[in-house]
Formats: sequence, structure tokens, C-alpha cells
Amino acid sequence: MWRSSCRSEIAGAAVAVAVAAAALAMAWLAIPAAAAQGAGGTPPLALSDRLPDDDHPWWSGDLIEALRKSGWEPRYFDGTIQVSPEGFHLDLARRALTGPTTTIAVGSSSYRTSAALVSAGREIFHNYHFGTNRFWDFRRAIDYATAITTPEEYARRYGVKRDRKGYFVGFVGVRDEKGRLSYGHACALCHTGESETGALVDGVPNHDYDIGLYYDALRPRVRDGNLIFLGDAGLDALKLQGPGRTDPSMDSYWAPVKVPHLFALRAYDHGYRSNADTSSLWLQCYRNLNGDYAVDSEIMEALMAYLLSLKPPPNPHAKGALETKGGAVFQAQGCDRCHSAPYYGSGRIIDWEAIRTDPDRIHNGYPKGYKVPSLLRVDLAKLLLHDGSLTSLEQLFDPARLRPEFEAPGIPAGRRHKGAGVPGHEYGLGLSEENRKALIAFLRTL
Repeated sequence: MWRSSCRSEIAGAAVAVAVAAAALAMAWLAIPAAAAQGAGGTPPLALSDRLPDDDHPWWSGDLIEALRKSGWEPRYFDGTIQVSPEGFHLDLARRALTGPTTTIAVGSSSYRTSAALVSAGREIFHNYHFGTNRFWDFRRAIDYATAITTPEEYARRYGVKRDRKGYFVGFVGVRDEKGRLSYGHACALCHTGESETGALVDGVPNHDYDIGLYYDALRPRVRDGNLIFLGDAGLDALKLQGPGRTDPSMDSYWAPVKVPHLFALRAYDHGYRSNADTSSLWLQCYRNLNGDYAVDSEIMEALMAYLLSLKPPPNPHAKGALETKGGAVFQAQGCDRCHSAPYYGSGRIIDWEAIRTDPDRIHNGYPKGYKVPSLLRVDLAKLLLHDGSLTSLEQLFDPARLRPEFEAPGIPAGRRHKGAGVPGHEYGLGLSEENRKALIAFLRTL
């Protein structure tokens, strides 16, 4: 009997990090971990090959062990994943720390930064594994179960981004001192998304990545799916998680939240995650990323420097008469009391009784409230509210969403609360049609 539990990738304002994770799957297995076969090992099976006796559902551990022994690895990884030697990123961070640095204060915490640290942090954000490669044997079983044969299909089905060179964004290869190759993932898998032009931007959430759907590929291949977990959800529930979100809490209550953007991390001196239950950015990242894997402090310092350097891409929306009017509505409605410039989000905690959005995330958590998020580049968000229940600003300010018959478009149908509508955050619902359009136009300029 074995179980895997996953944590999101880099955390930011409310993450999950995403990372969840993602997302981002950190897993614990009760079977020995082993790296994938590399040069000099057993040749991987061809794409057209399947394992012997592969005409029945496997016991989970049997499938993992059979793939490990065969050396199977997905052919669509060839030429699509950046491979680094183990220790490369630690050396990079240590070299960056030998030079002069300045200090950034965020709340009660201080972080060192320099151009060299930021540069090293960007490389770590994109290509450091954070120990996720230890569980390649398990993830390989999922890749096998997908039966995908091309990188194009893999990217399309699961929402994984690819850069201009064709590399998967956030997937990493690690070669150990014996030359063995294993695969994991980095922060960018969940925290690099697209601008309005389709350009990849670090800090924009990848609301297309569907780690629940990815895990679901394993379900038809194994007979003991209920023994496999991602966070607090069993395999049979994960297909209902939806893209662009994960459950980072590990509090025995499944409540997926969306991956947030990372452009206002300096503003959140009240804490991190949806309800600010983590006091510092360092602790948030370490808590969600690492599990039982001890990440070197030099790696963390470089990562902090890069995260705190992130800024939103220039906003192409011009401010005309409609947007100017919307700015006046924004102030008249008191929106700026919580969503104040320059980050348009204070990060302070609003008691749940006042905000009354979905209570699931704080069911087993404390404080019992939600952190005020930043509205910077809200025009790029594909999911709104902390659980991603809405998909547009028009829906957010539509009073019809409060009605029992309204079904949350951002939540997979099998996980929606029937007859509940989308309650909470009722600010602006009483606006006239004219003022509502102006407010939405203004928000898209932030």
C-alpha cells in the first residue's frame, strides 16, 4: 500500500504555488525511489512498445516497478526539457552571493538582493527541481498511462507551456554524479503564463495547467486508485479539480484554490496564501515547495531575490474617458480602501463574515478570512475569486451570480455547489449598467 501527497509549486500571494506544484506534485511513496535509466542503462522502450502483459489494470506499485526496470521514458521529452547536473544551481547561487548585495524589507522579514542574485533566481525559478525528481518513478507511471506520443499533444491536453525553443516550461531534467537522468518540475510550471500577445511572462499564473487531469490518466491503468492522493484528494476526485489550481493546505480537507499572480509579493506584509496563514515569503515557499526535501539556503535566497523583482508586463489598455470614469467609480465605491495603489491590494485579512466567499479553503484553516489580493493585470486572469469560481469581470459584477440557479463557470460541473450560486464579495453589484462597464474598463488598465 502506498500513497503520494503533493504540494504546489512556488507560493506567492495566495499560493499555492501554485508553485502548486502547481502545481507541482511532491509525493511520498512507500517504495524505494530510483532515477530513470540514462546513458549506459537499459534503453527506453520505443513509443510503440508497451509493457509485457499490458492488457489489464495494474496494481499501482507493480506498474511503477515494471516501468523502472524497463527504463521506459516518454519520447516527447527528447529535446523538450532542459537538463542540468545536480549541484549546478547551488553553485550558481553561491557565486551570486559572493558579490555585494542590498536588502529588501517585506513586513518583518528582510531579503538580500543584487543583479547576480536575481539572475540566479530566475534560472532556479525555471530549472531547479526542488527535490521533485525524486519521484520520477511515480510520475513516469502517469506519463506512461497517458499514451501520449508527441510534445504537441502533451502541451495541448494538460496546458503545459512551451517556450520559443520548444522546451516545456517548468519541466526539468537532473543528471546525478553517476550520469543517471531523472525528471522533475520547477516553479515556472504553474507560475509562468501568457500575456495578451501570447508572450510568456514569469509571475503570470498558468491557469491552463491541469494537474488533476494529468493524474486522472493513471486511473484506468491501476486497480487501487483510491490509495493515490494529490494533496487531500484521492485519484478518483482529481479530475474535478480543474485547471489553474491546486490544494496546497494539506489539512485533510480538499479545497482547491487558483494559482495567483506574483507581482505584489512586496505588498503582502500581513502574510501569504489565501488566508495569510504563513508569515513570510521564505516560509511560504519552503512550506509548499519542499516537503521533506531540505533546500539549501543559498537556493532560497536567490529565489527570493527573483520573486521580489517580478513586475507585471506593461498594460496595453489605454485610459480614455470610459476608463477615467471607471476610476472615479472605483474610488466612490470605496474599492481603494482595500485595493489601494500601487499594488491595488493591501494583503490584509478580511473576516469571512464580511467577505462571505467560498468557505471551503478556511474550513480547517486559520485565520477565518481571506487576504485582499492585488488587482494588477487582472485582465490577464482566467480565474477570479480565490477558488477560481468565476472567469470574467463581467461575471464578478453581475448580481445574477448570487441566484441559486447560477452555476460557477470556473468550477468543473461535478464539483459545483448546486443551488448556491457564487456568493460573497457583493461590492459593486448595485451599480448601474453604465457605471459597471466603466469600472470594468478601469480595472483592465491596472
